[in-house]
This record gives sequence, C-alpha cells and structure tokens, in this order.
Amino acid sequence: MPHKNLKSLIDFASQQMRSEFDNATHIFASNKHNSNIFHSAEYGAFRERIVSNFIKLLLPKQFELGNGFIITPLGDTSTQCDVIIYDKSNSSVFTESSHARLFPIESVIAVIEVKSDLTLAQLNKALEKLSEIKLLRTKMAPKTAIRGTNNQFFEDLDICNYIPTFIICKKLKFNIEKNINKIYLPENPFLNHNAILSLDDGIITFSDSSSKHYPFYIVKDPVIFAKDNRANDPNFITMLQNLPDLALRFNSKNHIYHFISLLLLTTSKTSVFDFDIVPYLYDN
Repeated sequence: MPHKNLKSLIDFASQQMRSEFDNATHIFASNKHNSNIFHSAEYGAFRERIVSNFIKLLLPKQFELGNGFIITPLGDTSTQCDVIIYDKSNSSVFTESSHARLFPIESVIAVIEVKSDLTLAQLNKALEKLSEIKLLRTKMAPKTAIRGTNNQFFEDLDICNYIPTFIICKKLKFNIEKNINKIYLPENPFLNHNAILSLDDGIITFSDSSSKHYPFYIVKDPVIFAKDNRANDPNFITMLQNLPDLALRFNSKNHIYHFISLLLLTTSKTSVFDFDIVPYLYDN
C-alpha cells in the first residue's frame, strides 16, 4: 500500500512541474496567437529551474544541482549542460569571470537535458550530445580512485563508472513505435542514455534479461550494438501511453513514478571519484 503522505507530496510536485511546463510556453510565446518563442535563453533557463526544483526534492542532501560545463584534468570541456547533479562533498564548483560554472568530472553524478516538444531529429541531437558527455569519464587522470576505496579505479567495462544521462521533455513530436530504429544509439553501448521522460507520452528506457525495466543497457559480452536489429532487441523497450499494461495513460502519474525510481537507482549506483586539483593545473 502506498504511503499517503509521500505519494501526495510527489503527486503535487509532479503536477506542478507539468503545469509550469505548460505555463512556460504561454509566458514566453510572442503573443497568444503565435506559439513562437522569444527570449529563448530565458525560456530554457526557466525550464531548467522547473526540472531542478522537482529533482532536488528527490535527491539525498549531499547532492546538489547546477548548470554549466563539465571539465576533465586532461583539458576537456563539455558543451553546456542543462542540469548537472553532483556530489558537493567531493569537490568545489568553479565559476569563471563570465559566470560560467565548471564542474570537475570526478564529482558529477548525472546530467539531464531539458526540452519542450522534441522532434526525432532534436532527440537524436540531444542523445548524441549526452553520449559525448558520458565519454568524459574516460578522460580522468590515470589511477583516479573511486572515493572511499584504496585500489578501485575507473573500469571501462563497468557501467556504473559512467555518468547517467537523461532527457526530460514535455512531448515527443513523432511516432515512437514507427521510428524506434531511428533513435540514436552509439556503437559503444556504455555510452547509451539511461532514460527519456516525456511528460505527455511516457518513458523510453531499457530492460534486463528478465524484462524488468532497468536504466542501463545490459552487456552480456563485449559486443557492438547492432542498430539494424534494435526493434527485435529485448534490451531496448518503449513505455508509452498506448501500452495499457504499463498504465501510462494521459494524466497518469505512473510514468513519473517510474522515472523517479530509475533516476534514484542510477544516482545511487554511480561511482564518485577522488578529486585532486593538481592534474587540472599541471601539464599531464
């Protein structure tokens, strides 16, 4: 039986997020007869605050949220990230004179891209960006230890060593079932996104061998993901409103609940690495 108080709290917060997404479009539309957005930067920042306020409600207190750029000790800088979840107890966040915020890779827990309505092309562009962000975990200094261990280091075949990535949008503006083979997935399955939440449509995520929904692509052996066979791949699933057994109907909150579960699962399993500022300051 669900806990009435906690369920009410989550329901209120998720409904507020939905309402604010709707209101944002009206606030930033050029006029009531034209849905074109003006001040797109402010519009994007507004959406990011909406999502951050919702996510912050769910996370442990040692985690904080911000937006900016992820940096590595090898000199890499990510593209700008809408929402970065990081462990504030592990390292500082550095602010440049231009007010850009820099997040050391060792402390990043997850990255979320926030969108409104997404076409297939826009979705694929966002997924490609997120796969590049995941790759940054391989750009840490040699022998960077997992925090709290003496001799456990980054392993490129450990899915929990990569940064979880998510997309939250208002609506998918394409038929997902007809276009499942066109969704971007990198050849390296470790660089796949973890879940996509459409507030109006449902969730796109993965499943394990027992068909339990699981926000990681399960790699049984070193393999290259066969894109052409994706529609028949049991590891790739879609959870949409038109699947009644998943109860993801319009105005149903079940897909929000499920996304929360997936987000908390990934952030609890993600490795945090010891931060040392020296490699960032000296030539490697």
